[in-house]
Amino acid sequence: MRKCGIFQDLSTGLIFSSLLLGLFLQGCGSNINKASSQIKDATYRNSYLTANDYYAEITDDIKGEGLRNALYQIIRNNKKLSYNEADKVLAKTDRSPDGSHIQLFYSGDEITEKQRSLWNREHVWPSSRGVKGTAAYSDVHHLRPTLNRLNSIRGNKDFAEGGEEISFAEDNYVSKTTFEPKDQFKGDTARVVFYVSTRYGAERSGLDIIVGKGNSSNNMGYLCTLLKWHKDDPVSIEEENRNEKIYASYQFNRNPFIDHPEYAERIWADKCR
Repeated sequence: MRKCGIFQDLSTGLIFSSLLLGLFLQGCGSNINKASSQIKDATYRNSYLTANDYYAEITDDIKGEGLRNALYQIIRNNKKLSYNEADKVLAKTDRSPDGSHIQLFYSGDEITEKQRSLWNREHVWPSSRGVKGTAAYSDVHHLRPTLNRLNSIRGNKDFAEGGEEISFAEDNYVSKTTFEPKDQFKGDTARVVFYVSTRYGAERSGLDIIVGKGNSSNNMGYLCTLLKWHKDDPVSIEEENRNEKIYASYQFNRNPFIDHPEYAERIWADKCR
């Protein structure tokens, strides 16, 4: 009987130890996950490259789809953010020139962080055109903070010139099928569209930019207009700084059309001649 008691004591001890271990893991689980995430982020940061080195594999003879595919291989290994994480990142990356406010896309309005209810996350490439369900949905190179009402008016329209001016967003125009942002954001808009097509076009069929009106659930239209906007509204210091922040601190990849505007011409210009 004494021998059986020893086994009972051992069994009780093992059960108690298991319970303690379970409680320990339950209490530290979030810390373990956090540490794992930090290790992954540190790995990305340790592989930091200057803009020149980042594109070292791109040679002058690569053009068209060959260049688009080569850029995809370079920018594809980014950190995937959740939609909530992207919301917090946008409040840090999309700042006014003096850094004191959040600057809203398309309108240029500047608001404080306490005015969060005034804006939402604009999918420059509309989520209904092949983006929803992919990592592009929460990619902060793609998302921009925009006035709620302006986001709703833009909807999933193609970008093109023309339409009626929007009363509360000066120099922004809308028609039944198109949306035209003010000049300050035309080039920025084009470069976001170029990025999405390049980063996700190889993973999601149909994420292409065509010459005429967009005619499928996935593609975007008016390529030649976007190339014109890209040329007429060159990359700004704000765009460069935003690109660098996203690469260095959050997503760890770059928008190549900000670093090398000429890449857009080399990929798509032949379609507009």
